[in-house]
Amino acid sequence: MTAPAVRFDRVSRSFRRGGSHDALRDLLASVAGRRAASRDEFLAVDDVSFEVAPGEAVGLMGPNGSGKSTSLKLLSGIMPPTSGEVTLRGRVAPLIEVGAGFHPDLTGRENIDLNAAILGMTAAEIRARFDAIVAFSGLEAFLDTPVKRYSSGMYMRLGFAIAAHMPCDVLLVDEVLAVGDVGFRAKCVERMQEMKRAGTTILFVSHHGHQVRTLCDRVVCLLRGRKVYDGPAAEGVKRYVADALAEGAPDRAGPGDGGGIVASVAFASGRDVERIAPGGALEADVVVATGTASAAPVLAVSVVRPDGVVACAVNSRDCGFRLEPSPAPQTVRVRLDALPLHPQRYVVEATLWDAEMVSVLGHATGGFVDVEVADAKPVNRPGICRVDGSFRRTSP
Repeated sequence: MTAPAVRFDRVSRSFRRGGSHDALRDLLASVAGRRAASRDEFLAVDDVSFEVAPGEAVGLMGPNGSGKSTSLKLLSGIMPPTSGEVTLRGRVAPLIEVGAGFHPDLTGRENIDLNAAILGMTAAEIRARFDAIVAFSGLEAFLDTPVKRYSSGMYMRLGFAIAAHMPCDVLLVDEVLAVGDVGFRAKCVERMQEMKRAGTTILFVSHHGHQVRTLCDRVVCLLRGRKVYDGPAAEGVKRYVADALAEGAPDRAGPGDGGGIVASVAFASGRDVERIAPGGALEADVVVATGTASAAPVLAVSVVRPDGVVACAVNSRDCGFRLEPSPAPQTVRVRLDALPLHPQRYVVEATLWDAEMVSVLGHATGGFVDVEVADAKPVNRPGICRVDGSFRRTSP
């Protein structure tokens, strides 16, 4: 029997609420009675056990504060468990704090060497992978620019590119795909899928239901530090949505505080990438839990270019469909007819709005789940929509 690549055996990790003093003023205030210092302990991770087989991809899900990130820090060795045993076999690549260790005054080129060495890559491995890291990041033109002049997206690109090219047996990923533009997020997931096919074991923390369902073989759900589910990914995502709503502070992949969740966006065909001809139709299934904050919530589905431009969109209100408010997850099939799009790649997004379409209640991006509009005869036309026309001469 093959030994597991990752093993959590009755692991607990406790912390204290208050009671520590990081500055002299905090200690003096506590002594003077102006600030209470509670020494109560709480368990961020409470007697959790699970295993991940070599080459398996497992999603770790749960509402904020459920113990997911603490579990990954225990696995990466950032902190020890209070009790229990954590075992990992092989070389580990932690994608927890992307870009941690970057020096702002060093260039991108210099930070590749520095950050890769911090992650444990040898000089020979860095040289062998340097060109691939640069190409993946897409920052060739800024490689000799100090990273303090990078945007947050550029910073994230370089950090992920380095970590994703570290040779490893186990990859630990903590919500790093929640930032960055749509095109790069798609690239990141494709890279993780490549690593999975190559036999890398993956433990993936995310609130993005469809990414988890597509990448992972199974899901472990945590709630208030305890394991509450371990099984197939599709059912695990549903359990996460139900737990997040029941906690009263649902997690969302976008802005808004209206109590709704868009858990996933997937094509009705079941394919990860849908190919349609110009003028073709598209069907997507959106798993949504509306909550009770809006009397008549509106679900909108958009087809978006990688540069963020919305090519077209439909919404339930204009289509005469009433989305009943409910805290329970429900699946809505959305059809977009005769899409007049140019041949290229597009991303499908879903947004849950209030009745007036002013406040966002929940949002999800398909990210790597995109549409490829194919054409047997490629054409070079600017703009968003494909419009047929004709030309004729009216004078010599």
